[in-house]
Amino acid sequence: MQHLIDDVRCALKAQSWNAALALALAMPDVCGYLETPAERSSERRYVRWFKQNLEIAFTYDRRHVIPFPYPGSSAPAIRSTFPASRMTSGGCS
Repeated sequence: MQHLIDDVRCALKAQSWNAALALALAMPDVCGYLETPAERSSERRYVRWFKQNLEIAFTYDRRHVIPFPYPGSSAPAIRSTFPASRMTSGGCS
């Protein structure tokens, strides 16, 4: 897991925003599968892992709770729209 987090940080440091976001959005897929490979629905795995491990990170700022605008059940929709929306922009030079 730490190597995935390090890769996201490396992409951010290199200002490779799309790569960082794509890897961050894929993390619940990878980790959810590793924790519950018997669960057949990747969406249920994604939502469960996101809610248990990430949602709190987006709702707590050390002083008070901030409502997270996307509940865990929205996370797969965000993940699935990202690649299509990014394929037409940018590119390597």
